[in-house]
Amino acid sequence: MNEPLKEGIRFQVPVKISYEALEGFLRKKLVGEHISTEEKGETTKYATILDVDLARSLRQGYDLAVDVKFKTLTTLFRNKEGSILVDAALEFDQASQKLSVKDYTFDVESNSWLFSNSLETLVGTLFRDKIKKKMNFDFRPLIQEQLVKINKKLETAIAPAEGISISGFVSGFRVVQLLPGERVLLAVVELEGSGIVEVEKIDF
Repeated sequence: MNEPLKEGIRFQVPVKISYEALEGFLRKKLVGEHISTEEKGETTKYATILDVDLARSLRQGYDLAVDVKFKTLTTLFRNKEGSILVDAALEFDQASQKLSVKDYTFDVESNSWLFSNSLETLVGTLFRDKIKKKMNFDFRPLIQEQLVKINKKLETAIAPAEGISISGFVSGFRVVQLLPGERVLLAVVELEGSGIVEVEKIDF
C-alpha cells in the first residue's frame, strides 16, 4: 500500500481589494490629522485634513493617486480649502509582509497662489513624517485575524454539492504579490493547510 500523504495543501488565489476599501482605510488614518511642525516644544498647525480620495495613478511609474483635501488653520490663511494631489509608487516586501511608499510626487492646489507655494515647501518635508508613514500597511495583523475567522468557518464542513462535504484547517497564508489595476489592487495570496473531502453519495 502507498504511504499516506504527509504534506499539506498549498495553493495561490487572487484577492481583489477595491480602491474604495483602501480609501476607507486611509480616511481612518488621515482625516482629522494636522499638517504641522514642531520646534522647541511648540507645535504650529498649518492645516487639518478633511477627506481623502484614492484612484489608480495616471502618471507613468506610479501606482496610486491620493487626493488629500485640507482646510488651512494659520492666521494669514485661515479657513481656506485646498488639496494635495499625491502620486505614489508602492513597494511590497514579501518577507516582512509590509506595503510602503517607495517614491512619490505631489502638487498643491488652493484658492491662494501664495499659500500653495508656501505649503509645497512644507508638505515636501512633512509628507515623509506623517502622510507617507500612515500610507504604510502591515499585512501580518490582518493575516492572523483572518486565520482565526477562516478556521472557525472550516470547523463546520462545507457542502458544495449534495452528498459531498469539505472540511479542513488553514495553517498559514501570506501575500506573495501586489498588482495595482484600474479599479482594484490585486493581491496574490498563498495559503497552506490541510483538508478532507467526504463523499457520502454518488449520483451520476
